[in-house]
Amino acid sequence: EELEALREEKSSLQALVSRQSSVIRELEAQLSRATGNSTALQKQQQDLMDYVRNLLSLCAKDGGTTC
Repeated sequence: EELEALREEKSSLQALVSRQSSVIRELEAQLSRATGNSTALQKQQQDLMDYVRNLLSLCAKDGGTTC
């Protein structure tokens, strides 16, 4: 009887570890997607800053008459 209880506990713990492993894999995938999104956003922000900087430079060269 004690051996059967230990087997059931082992089975229960294995199922728990399996669920936890699945959750960890999903969290890792979400983190990877979030990191990719963050990198893309940083590039877009840098591109926008470069565009604005170039636009301001053109306005300064033009004396601001068309800006």
